Amino acid sequence: MNEERIKEIEEALADNDGSLIDINMESLDWDDIVKFLDFYVGHYRLDSTTNGEGKEVLSLYRDGQYKEMFSNSNSLKITGAGKDFLVQDLNVDVFRNEMDTYDLELDFKPEDYNFDEFLKFLKPIVQCFKKREYFLKYENVSLGYENLAPDVIFSHNDILF
Repeated sequence: MNEERIKEIEEALADNDGSLIDINMESLDWDDIVKFLDFYVGHYRLDSTTNGEGKEVLSLYRDGQYKEMFSNSNSLKITGAGKDFLVQDLNVDVFRNEMDTYDLELDFKPEDYNFDEFLKFLKPIVQCFKKREYFLKYENVSLGYENLAPDVIFSHNDILF
């Protein structure tokens, strides 16, 4: 990747207009989700875990009862603070699809990240999944939901781990 493209990515990662940056992975299987949840609890202090019904399921998460967190719900929202990671506040949304696959969205606030350091942060996350396909997207929420047009900053097509 050339220096100009790296600079564009670093600028996108630092563009702080109140929007968030998302890391998205789609069509994951249950083993992928378990591996990621184990990873997350090992690197982040858990603040809140709620299912799609708004029920707090943090104690189930801490006990490793991941399947039970999805009972009567098709989604989870997890918030936590980083212990030793570049991105300190990484929020997690997990969505169970009709085909019993899962989509994962991680979001964080833009910062002035060094490209190489950001890749060191991203690599172990992506390696939780058998399918190494991901998209890092910038969403300009300040335009309002009806004008929301997420732009891909980079993806597995650019950097494969």
